[in-house]
Amino acid sequence: MGTASIQRGGQVHRTRAGASGAIEQLLLLSGALAALVYFTADAVASLSYPGYRALDQAISELSAVGAATSALWGKFMPVYGILMGAFAIGVVRLPRATRPLRTAGVMLLVFTLSGVLWSLVPMHQRGAVMTWQDQGHILMGIYSVLMLSAIIGVAAFSLGTRFQLFSVVAGLVVLPTGAWSFVFAERLAAGQPTPWLGLIERVSVHGFMAWNAVFALTLAARARWGTSSG
Repeated sequence: MGTASIQRGGQVHRTRAGASGAIEQLLLLSGALAALVYFTADAVASLSYPGYRALDQAISELSAVGAATSALWGKFMPVYGILMGAFAIGVVRLPRATRPLRTAGVMLLVFTLSGVLWSLVPMHQRGAVMTWQDQGHILMGIYSVLMLSAIIGVAAFSLGTRFQLFSVVAGLVVLPTGAWSFVFAERLAAGQPTPWLGLIERVSVHGFMAWNAVFALTLAARARWGTSSG
């Protein structure tokens, strides 16, 4: 009786540990899935917008007021937001998370929740008269570039030397190209051509998404094998 009870207790403990580990893996892998959803949203919307030039036009033009793809973009973004939120929670609740790692998780969660503000300040199509919404959109863009760069910088110190070097390279890509894209704001508002804007902005945004996917997959692999996050 005593032996059977111990065995049953051990089995329950292993079952609970297994379930907890599966949830942990699902939350962490959500970060890579979020990046995939964003890549897909950009590709599908860009191809669905007649006359849209991905190399020369901003990503935000896909969701601009009156854009042919604004509704389509709106279907992808809630999925992206849910997955990013799940990933952020997964990072924060890691049992062996270091301070930089937990801080990065909190920052990711704040950034994800602030994404709701994008829906309040959609940009208008190029050439339209600028309103407070367009100004708010620009401010949100600046905030996003700075926040994403800060997340990379903080998380860089959480997973060892190779990930730190990778993060340094990612940061040197995301921040400068993100800042560069704002140089085109006046030309965009005036309805003038913006050669290479789309490419420059996508290098920044997709650069972060690629970094986030690597971050998520690395954390998931370490959690699976019980490796320390330090």
